[in-house]
Amino acid sequence: MLVIKFILLLLSVFTGYFLGYLFTEKYPIAQKWEILDFEAFKCRQCLSFHIAWVVATFVALSFEDWIMLIIGIIFAFALFAGLKIDQKNRTIKI
Repeated sequence: MLVIKFILLLLSVFTGYFLGYLFTEKYPIAQKWEILDFEAFKCRQCLSFHIAWVVATFVALSFEDWIMLIIGIIFAFALFAGLKIDQKNRTIKI
């Protein structure tokens, strides 16, 4: 059961990473709808982080596991930090 929970947390982070890319770079939703035209929907790191922690929280609360919730939020922060470092080290700025 522990392995399944860990895989679900990794999938929540991957979901945040993929949807963050999709909604900020491929199909920018902040440009399409004016109501979403603020920093949380323009910034890939921010949107990925928020999607990842929301999905991880949903999964953790469905299992009623508080440790899983804390680890999911730590994973979401790691995703944010990784994307921030990756963008800072790019030679071609997007």
